Amino acid sequence: MLELADAFKKITHAKRRHNELREVFLEWHQIDGIQLVITRDDTLAKYTWFIGITKEPAQDLSVLAGEIFSTLRSALDYVTWQIYLAGGGGRDEKRAKGVYFPIVTDRDKWEKEVKNKVPTAWPEAIALLESVQPFMQPSKLAQALPALHAMNNPDKHRELSLVAIGNLTLSAITPDLGDDLGMAILMARPGPVLKLREGEILGQVVVNRRSDPPNLEPIPWPPGLHVEQPPVPQYSLAFRDEDGNEVAITAIRDLIDHVESIIDGFGTLPTPRPFLV
Repeated sequence: MLELADAFKKITHAKRRHNELREVFLEWHQIDGIQLVITRDDTLAKYTWFIGITKEPAQDLSVLAGEIFSTLRSALDYVTWQIYLAGGGGRDEKRAKGVYFPIVTDRDKWEKEVKNKVPTAWPEAIALLESVQPFMQPSKLAQALPALHAMNNPDKHRELSLVAIGNLTLSAITPDLGDDLGMAILMARPGPVLKLREGEILGQVVVNRRSDPPNLEPIPWPPGLHVEQPPVPQYSLAFRDEDGNEVAITAIRDLIDHVESIIDGFGTLPTPRPFLV
């Protein structure tokens, strides 16, 4: 069997850091560290929701998240390192530097990747590694490992930004606008990076003229038109890397559990028998 005690220690560390991140975030939320402000334009028929940071959290949330992602990636790499050693690989060999847990989204690239990343893997190990690849996972889990890989690409500076994602709801009560006018609800895509004391647009509600193709530009306020202030939008927070990859705060614990389940699966992997000479 593989020696996986250190891999599970890394999972435990990731859980502790996640608990810390959650506690810091909740305390920050309770002191209104993030604020939503709505404005009604005096000239154009629109309401705009702005979002920004009013107070810094007790700890840098992006740093905590980055440590979690790094620890999870390290735990997976530790598994393949144990496979490499059990398969006869030497610690001082040149190929040892290239041992990583393969994360492959394209089935056609699998054989090449596993040979490059885990050169001493035996058939049972290769089959188990393949079974947890994104191209073998149900849609709900298919993006988990690619997201983890993106957050830990060694060619990047690994600078993560805390961003707001208006992916839940932004609503408005539509008045009688007649046949010529309509109302559009717009959400910022991608979600804005949160900045201290700087409001960024999260979403807008605009009155526009009906047209084909649609024209979402707001018109000047028509005389006598009253549009009620839109309700507070629901949004989520995420960490984004410099290439635009995102992991939602609410998804981090699921990611930890997914990686832990992968490592669990390697706990019963039989190691190859040594050759007799």
